[in-house]
Amino acid sequence: GGGSVTPTGLAALATLVLQNTSLVLLMRVAVTSGSGFLSSTAVCCDELFKLCLCTIVMVCYYVFKVPIGGAVELPRFGDEPTKAGYGRKSLGGLAKFMKQEIFGHGLKEILKLALPALCYTIQKNCLYVAITHLEAAVYMVTYQAKILTTAIFSCALLRKPMSFM
Repeated sequence: GGGSVTPTGLAALATLVLQNTSLVLLMRVAVTSGSGFLSSTAVCCDELFKLCLCTIVMVCYYVFKVPIGGAVELPRFGDEPTKAGYGRKSLGGLAKFMKQEIFGHGLKEILKLALPALCYTIQKNCLYVAITHLEAAVYMVTYQAKILTTAIFSCALLRKPMSFM
């Protein structure tokens, strides 16, 4: 049913709890150990890691999913790729594919992604400042309160009542 508890759901919940708890505790140890830790460096490395991971995913997509002849756009859910001229699979074709996917949607689309990314980067820096000055438990409760406030503001802005399962 809609509200039933499943083993997969419990495993996902346990994994998220473990991940969030270990993240907070490791952040706390890192910033309070007196090692000269720079939070801005950690945030930069985090973003660089995500960039590398996304690049690997796009390369794998190009290698395994883009048919010879290419696809200009990543297909939307349920759509077939549209054909375009990448030619055979090569580094040049990969470069053309990456350029199209990153810059081929116009400045407006790039800005739609850049603004939230900038806000997220600022948020990550603020989180390191917060974990430096708060106990780990207080930090976790305060940080997780974002879920509740998001739900409240979503209901208020969308003028929809909250429903409980």
